[in-house]
Amino acid sequence: EKAIYLISGGMDSPVAAYLGVMKGWAPVYVYFDNGPFSGVRELEKATALARHITVTTGVQGELVVVPHGRDLDLIVKRCRGTSRACYARG
Repeated sequence: EKAIYLISGGMDSPVAAYLGVMKGWAPVYVYFDNGPFSGVRELEKATALARHITVTTGVQGELVVVPHGRDLDLIVKRCRGTSRACYARG
């Protein structure tokens, strides 16, 4: 059984992925590349975290990088100064 794990480069996502892999859910890691709003360093960190989970668990996973920066750029250009955003984390 496969599971999709969103990998952001922070600490929450690899912990959640590790726990899922240990339950037997084969990993498909997904990273949303927000360039040019983020740099190569963030992608490298997410890649390193996915690799670390593979080494720690012995379970090989697939890393999918989703280009997302163009979408974000479009949102910024269309909403600049006219909209507000509210972020919630649960």
